[in-house]
Amino acid sequence: MAEELDPSMLPNWLRDTDDGPSVRPGADDGARYGLTWCGSFTVHGLGFQAMNGTTTDFAMAWPIGNGAWQVLQDAYDIYDPIAGQDGYIETDDLNDIMRENGFSSLNSFTVAEGAGWRESLTRAVAARCCRERYSVPLTFIDGPSALSRLVSCATAFDPYSDRALVATEIEREMVRQENAYNMAAYANAREFKSTQLRSIAVVPEKSVGHGMGMASVGSLRHHQDQRVSGNGPKFGH
Repeated sequence: MAEELDPSMLPNWLRDTDDGPSVRPGADDGARYGLTWCGSFTVHGLGFQAMNGTTTDFAMAWPIGNGAWQVLQDAYDIYDPIAGQDGYIETDDLNDIMRENGFSSLNSFTVAEGAGWRESLTRAVAARCCRERYSVPLTFIDGPSALSRLVSCATAFDPYSDRALVATEIEREMVRQENAYNMAAYANAREFKSTQLRSIAVVPEKSVGHGMGMASVGSLRHHQDQRVSGNGPKFGH
């Protein structure tokens, strides 16, 4: 059973949490850690996390087109610098993450996010880790390879989990997210093409040769010899 931490182990800024939901690990956890779905920090994708003592292990994946996926795996700890080791998030860094997401403190964040605050925090931490290159996502050229990595993460995070069932759930969500990604990409491409056509329709009449060095009235433009002017093309091209 998850053990309630001794309050003396918590940083001073985290001890007074009576005004909001509990942020102490073990206070509202069940007998098993289990995997908790948390989505990803991208528009499309999936993720899950598991508590291991005070450390949160997480893995996230998102489609990047043509069947390829990126997978980010890492861990963080906001409670114990010893347990978290390299994954421990210093107070200043955690406050920066809160501010980036429009909150003044972790307490205000937990109040706003409610019961799902851990999952929301994991997404925020993952976004920062990826953006700051603390953790670099792995790229897989196809879904099955990414699925295999995610299933390995899940079973490592939660030894009680059934590998086959976890694989089925992850695969189902990957298919759903990849379909959503492809539909969004298709819609964006159609909108882009429509915008191009509208922009062409409102351009004043020009000769066909306008884009090839001809004036809009059809007369040839005067080209200055670069060798005479002494001004070569920009950027070395």
